[in-house]
Parts: sequence; C-alpha cells; structure tokens
Amino acid sequence: MANRTIKVKLTRPAVSYRITIGSGLLDNAGVWASASLKQASGKVVIVSDSTVFGLYGTRVEKVLRGVGFDVSHFLIKPGERSKTLRNVQRAMAAFSSAGLARTDAVVALGGGVVGDLAGFAAGIYLRGIRFLQ
Repeated sequence: MANRTIKVKLTRPAVSYRITIGSGLLDNAGVWASASLKQASGKVVIVSDSTVFGLYGTRVEKVLRGVGFDVSHFLIKPGERSKTLRNVQRAMAAFSSAGLARTDAVVALGGGVVGDLAGFAAGIYLRGIRFLQ
C-alpha cells in the first residue's frame, strides 16, 4: 500500500497552520522541519517522553541530523503528572545548554502532555522560539 497523507489547513483569526496526517512521515521529518523552518540547519531540541522517544527518538534524530540540524533532546516521564512548571524550567535549561538561539527550534515528539509542555517552554524561552509538533 502506498503512503497516503492528508493535509488539513486550519485558519483562525491571527493564525493559520497545516496539519499533516499519514504514514511514512517520520522518515520525512527532516525535510518537513527544513521546509517548515525555512532553513536546513541550525539547532533543535526534541522534547519527548521516555516511552515515545524510546520508540521513535533515534529515528527522528537521525533524519533531522541528515538534513543538517544539530540535535539534542530533553525527556520527561510519560503522563499528565509531568506537566509541571519544574519540568518547564528543566526544559528551558536544556534549551540553554543546547545553545538554542531565536533562530532555532523546539520539536515536540509525542502527544498532549509533551506538546503542551514543549510549546509553552518554547513560547517563553527567549520571548518565544519556533516550535514544531
């Protein structure tokens, strides 16, 4: 069966973004990140939980490095209990240790808790840096 993707464009007041759903997307994450960020290099920190990262993290790191990104990661424990200000603080410390600048990005690899925590941390780090989920 061929890979199929569905692209949905959401437009709301002041914001528009695309959601892509399909198979085979992890192997194209590097190309997607480059296109989304409009750059093929720079630094990214992957934020994930230990379960999801154990399943997909090495693969995503590899494809991001393959297009020129300097990649590091920050992991939290799975579950709602990880959505804390302490973990936001730890994430921002990881961003700082990685040397993220305003031109760099955070990549959330996971579901709701990971996306919420990574998005919030990216939104307040250096008054906001780019965020991919």
